[in-house]
Amino acid sequence: MKSSVRRMRDTQAVYAFELHFAGPPQPITLLRALAQRIWREETNRPDRCPAVVAGRGIRTGDRLASYCEGRSRIVLARNQRDRVTLIHEMVHALGAETHGRIFQRRYAELLGKYWR
Repeated sequence: MKSSVRRMRDTQAVYAFELHFAGPPQPITLLRALAQRIWREETNRPDRCPAVVAGRGIRTGDRLASYCEGRSRIVLARNQRDRVTLIHEMVHALGAETHGRIFQRRYAELLGKYWR
């Protein structure tokens, strides 16, 4: 299977999986604290935890989606300010660029630790 098709299928699978974890919106201050905790407990890197900001998001089809800018910033769209989305973006910040198997394993691990 071509890598672009595989990436698209991986992304669709992750988004479908996330529907099972939908939760209420959280105050951005709590999400920032959770990001700091995840960064502190899951990495030994000397760089800082990405800044977590409330933003517009990026247009994806007919909706606005949250995104991660490498290790520097996580932008949470208004409709996605919840623990699941933050954990998803933290997995990207921790190094998983695509939604493949490495991302999926790490994501499941972090959801098990930090979702509740």
